[in-house]
Amino acid sequence: MKRAIFLKSDGTAATALRSGLILGLLLLAIASGQARPVEIWNRQAPGQNRAAAKGQSADGPPPVLFILDASGSMAELFGGVSRMAAARLMLHEQLARLNQKVPVGLVAYGNKIPGCGSVRIYAPIRAKNRATLKSQVKQMHPAGSTPIARTLRLVGESLIPSHPGTTVVLISDGAESCGGNPAAEARKLLAKGKDVQINVIGLAVDQATAVELGDIARAGSGEYFHVRNHTDLDRAIRMSLSRVSGETPPLAEAPRRLPKNEAVEQRWSQREAPPIANRTPRPPFEIRAVRPIGVAQDDPDAIEFEIDYRFYHQRPGNFIVRMHAITHQTSAPGPAGGRVRGGDGLLAITSASHFQVNRGSGSVRIRVPKAHTGPLHLQGELWEITNVPEHLYLSNAVAAKRRP
Repeated sequence: MKRAIFLKSDGTAATALRSGLILGLLLLAIASGQARPVEIWNRQAPGQNRAAAKGQSADGPPPVLFILDASGSMAELFGGVSRMAAARLMLHEQLARLNQKVPVGLVAYGNKIPGCGSVRIYAPIRAKNRATLKSQVKQMHPAGSTPIARTLRLVGESLIPSHPGTTVVLISDGAESCGGNPAAEARKLLAKGKDVQINVIGLAVDQATAVELGDIARAGSGEYFHVRNHTDLDRAIRMSLSRVSGETPPLAEAPRRLPKNEAVEQRWSQREAPPIANRTPRPPFEIRAVRPIGVAQDDPDAIEFEIDYRFYHQRPGNFIVRMHAITHQTSAPGPAGGRVRGGDGLLAITSASHFQVNRGSGSVRIRVPKAHTGPLHLQGELWEITNVPEHLYLSNAVAAKRRP
C-alpha cells in the first residue's frame, strides 16, 4: 500500500496510510501553516532506489521531460520575482547540474497562445541539447490557459512511446482550467507500461489546487511537492530528478533541541567578513551588512536575518539577487564561475529583482531553522536574466555565529 510523507515544522517525517484522513490532514496543515513549506506525497521508502531497478536503459541514462506552466498567473510575484523568472532560473541551474548524456525535453502550455490548445513541444527529448532548451525557456512569456490534461495526452502520444523510463517534472502554479481530467491522463500514461514517473511541483498554490496537483502525481506514480519559496523550489526540483541524477537529498535534518530558558534571538550575532578597503572600483556585488532580527513572528521555528546589499553592472538589464544561507563557505567571491556550493549544507534561499537598471541596492530577509546551531554563512549571487540567465558575480560571505 502506498504511503504519504509530510515534512513537519520540527523536521521529523510523519508517515500514515494513504486514505481520506491523509487528505484532510494535508488541508489542515496547509491552511494552518504549521507544516513545513515543502510537503511531499508518495515519497519512496528509505533505501528504495527506483533508478537501480527501473528507468536506466541499456543505451544510457533515463530521459527527463520538463513541463512548464507558462499561463498568465506565472507573471505573479514569487519571493520578490515573477514565478516565471523563478522557474526559468531554477531550470537553468538544473540543466547545468544534469549530465550532458541525459536526454532532456521541454513541453509548455500558455506562452501567449490563446485558448486551450496552447500546448507545444518546444524541445524534443534529446541528449546534448542544452542550448536549445535554454533558448526556448528564455522566450517563455506567461500568458494563456492551463490545459494540463491535454498536455499529458500529447506527451503520452508523441514522446513517451519512444522514450521509456522518462521522468516527467510538471511545474505549475494552477489547476486544470480547460475542463480536462489530468489524473486520468496520468493513469493512461502509466498504463502504456513505459515506466513513466510524473512528479509535480505546485508553485505557491492554494489548498484545492494542491489536492488536484497531488492527484496527478499519485496517478503518475510520482511525488507532489508543495513549495512556498525559492529554497523549497530548488529542493523540489532536485528531489524530483533523484532517480535520474542519483542525488537523494534528505527529507529533513533532525532538529537539535535548544534549552527552553534561552532567548534564541539574543544568541546570534553578526560577524562580517574583513572590510573591503582601498579598492577601486568597488566589487560589482557585495553584502554591506547583516542584522539578526530574531525569531520570525509567524514561525517560532525560524530565525530571521536582514541583509543589505548593492550591485552595479556595465549596462542596464534585468537582475536577480539570490541570497543563500549555508552551513559552510565553499566559494570565494568573484565573477562568473564562482557559485554558492551549498549541497546538503543549504539552509535557505531568498531573492530580489531589479529591472531596467545598471545598479541597485536593497535589503532582503532570510529565515534559517532555529534548530540549526552550527556555523551560518550568508552569501549572494548576482544574475542577469534579460535573455538566458547568466551568473555574473558571487558576493562576499558574511558569517554569523552564536555567542558562547
